[in-house]
Amino acid sequence: MNIKSLICLLVVTGLSLALSSCEKKTIEPDDQQGEISFSGQVYPIFEQYCNSCHGGSDFALSFENLQSMQLVTPPADSSILMLTINSGHNTSDQVSSSEKKIIADWIDQGSKNN
Repeated sequence: MNIKSLICLLVVTGLSLALSSCEKKTIEPDDQQGEISFSGQVYPIFEQYCNSCHGGSDFALSFENLQSMQLVTPPADSSILMLTINSGHNTSDQVSSSEKKIIADWIDQGSKNN
């Protein structure tokens, strides 16, 4: 093997190792410290699973609509939003258990607009 091939092999190996250590970190409930953020943690879940159908309608999952329609009244296990998500409504069956826990914890913390 010549020097040029060896250098190429080392560069490719180094890049492979560097890229393999890059992972998308999902927020797990145990990783959270303090208050759950509506804009930073809850709303992105709505954007991913809900807003394609509910985003442009009168039923948009905005903070204001969630509050005014009383969908996020604690406790979470009896809130309309969690009952709907847990029923498998539309794409809600794709919401992971850790994402459901984030939403439930946010509701139990008083569903603040933060």
